[in-house]
Amino acid sequence: LLLLTASISSAENMFDENDASPDNTTSIMRSLLQSLGDLNRPFLELCCNEVLTTMKHYAAVPKQNQNLRIVQNAVRLLDMLTEHLFGAVEFNMNSKSVNPMEVKEGDEYCYQSTSEDGRKRRTRVVVVKIHRDDYPNLYFTIREITTTAGASQQQERQTVANRLERISMSRDNEFNSNSKKSTPQDPHLHRIESRIVQTIQPLMITADENDDDAMVMNAALAECYSIVIGRCGLTGGAGIGSVRYDVFQTISSFEKHCIASFPRPVIAEIVATESVSEENDEPDAPTATQQVATLDASNVGTCTASLRCFNAAMGRGILIEQSKFNFDILRAESDATIMDAIGKLYG
Repeated sequence: LLLLTASISSAENMFDENDASPDNTTSIMRSLLQSLGDLNRPFLELCCNEVLTTMKHYAAVPKQNQNLRIVQNAVRLLDMLTEHLFGAVEFNMNSKSVNPMEVKEGDEYCYQSTSEDGRKRRTRVVVVKIHRDDYPNLYFTIREITTTAGASQQQERQTVANRLERISMSRDNEFNSNSKKSTPQDPHLHRIESRIVQTIQPLMITADENDDDAMVMNAALAECYSIVIGRCGLTGGAGIGSVRYDVFQTISSFEKHCIASFPRPVIAEIVATESVSEENDEPDAPTATQQVATLDASNVGTCTASLRCFNAAMGRGILIEQSKFNFDILRAESDATIMDAIGKLYG
């Protein structure tokens, strides 16, 4: 445990100054873990708790560069420890035809649809009713679950089997076989994801747009939400007070702050005039009004910081391995409001 936690603060010191890159730091941590062999789960959970305690201590003072580096390394190590424990959650879409006779109420599928602008969409749905009134031509009532504003907005529709794809969730782990034994009922999983959220949420700083240190610290801490989603999988409940609810609320706040601070077009009207001959004593007369659009970029720093946190939480950060399934796991729309807001402002 001492060896692991020491690697957080001393990893860069093992290299010359020019070699202290994030990749080298990550490589050292990975080597340390691999050298310790197939670690048992209680020990790995203890390591996660120790890393979170270290992170909490140093994140309290974001303006010291050394503290920021320690927190960034702690995030990297936490990702490796949770990978050791749980692997990474992956979703597999099976495009083969679904046999309508095999569909059961309560089954989850991926529903294929086309949006109004012609884009293909895949949405996770659950079968709530099987209709047999036109047997053997079965059709189904499905419920689309889209998490919005911390609640579940449930939309029902009817469809047929050839619009459905099978979904399977698996865990991939290159470290060891521990994650293969991890199930949604794994007590280690629930304790760790809950501890991560409880530790990180109070540390997120309301940063002034000129406070670069706080912005970078927030982006580092936001990657812990990606660990909770992509490594732990949010396998618990979805109601108020659940880890999923708290995570979604936080990520939604990143998105809302980003949208609220978008550089907005400002329309200015300029009156064009036409000169008259020198013999005419009358002043130039207005002939037309032109509209010129400029951008109000006063909040661009806040917008950028919120977008960085959103990207980091949704698996596109710079410290840990990227996760392409976070939108699926969180049951959020990957083409949702940020792109919509950009379209409304500039489209």
